[in-house]
Amino acid sequence: MIQVVKTLKELGIEPKASTFVHALRVRGGMSDPIWKKKINVLKSLGWSENEIFTLFKRQPMSLARSEEKMRYAADFCFNTVKLDPGTVISYPMSFVYSVDKQLRPKYKVLEVLKLKNLLKNKKIVRPLVRG
Repeated sequence: MIQVVKTLKELGIEPKASTFVHALRVRGGMSDPIWKKKINVLKSLGWSENEIFTLFKRQPMSLARSEEKMRYAADFCFNTVKLDPGTVISYPMSFVYSVDKQLRPKYKVLEVLKLKNLLKNKKIVRPLVRG
């Protein structure tokens, strides 16, 4: 446990941070090989280590997902919605919510509204990830 706390501090997550407990639970519940595997999955999708750790700092649950779900969420965010990693980092819930149950249905509605010029703001990421 002490090593996990040390690792989190090295990543810039201080014990007083609101995400510390979640990060501790996620990182502490994962073996080193699984952690490295998840980091490598995101690297294979074009993310830098800095982007990955920034995402983790903002929303630790983003790395709690299975590798398959991480790839699926990344595919939806980057290829369907056309988000870049910086936007996903700004709105980390886009990488946590269920694609099929939450994100895709909202996205379809927002696309219809966009086509009918009923959206004031053409950026759809904020309404997409609001709970």
